[in-house]
Amino acid sequence: MACVLFQDPIHPYAIHLMQHVQRRYGHRAVSFFTERRRRLRFEASYPALRSRDVARFGARTPRARDAVAAYMRRVHVRPLVMEEHAELKTHLMERDIMCASFHPRSSKAAAQNPKFLPYRAPIPCFVVRHVDARDIVFLGHNRAAFERFQPRFHDQFARGLVSNESGYADMYQEALARFSRGTTSGKV
Repeated sequence: MACVLFQDPIHPYAIHLMQHVQRRYGHRAVSFFTERRRRLRFEASYPALRSRDVARFGARTPRARDAVAAYMRRVHVRPLVMEEHAELKTHLMERDIMCASFHPRSSKAAAQNPKFLPYRAPIPCFVVRHVDARDIVFLGHNRAAFERFQPRFHDQFARGLVSNESGYADMYQEALARFSRGTTSGKV
């Protein structure tokens, strides 16, 4: 049975993702919590976390985290197909959440260094987090994603609150120009 690892699934979108992966793909969720109190509080709020379909670990120490990794290696784990990741990513992006997939055979290069392969991981997993202004790197060439991103972060870029040290402000301006072409208002 394939599994999907969740660290500190303490948000409703994590629960939704666990249920989606179980229902759609039959993958078992493996959750580990770095804080016992959070685990107890969220297990009380979300009965899905106490389901037989979810393997649970407390992982407050390096030894406990090693046990989680060993468990993941023992079961048959395979990466979700890229189109499944794309579907999930689009669904989460609509809720201002970023999702990236990692697995041992990933050949996806870093945005600014094609020789660096940051998406390689010893075990297949998703990383799910809130979107940030610096995600312009990933969203600046996708019209639908930029249309969601732009209203949320325009003010930060306009006020100079986002550093241009890594080119973020320039990337934002380029995306704004790219997707504003053909509109009369200049807004996406």
